Amino acid sequence: MGLEGFGPVSAGDGSPQLRHVLAHAITTILLLITLVAAGWQFVASVDEPSACLADSSRPSTCPHER
Repeated sequence: MGLEGFGPVSAGDGSPQLRHVLAHAITTILLLITLVAAGWQFVASVDEPSACLADSSRPSTCPHER
């Protein structure tokens, strides 16, 4: 089994290998951006007090406590 298919790819030849690598890189970057944004929102939601806990002097209006 040879390694002919794994030779260096020049930047401008438009080979299917280069397109595949670029598509994979772009997809990976978009996935990482999405995961970072989701993590950021999760941390922000944990840091903020819930609307149910913000004012305990008034009766509860949270739907999960009925």
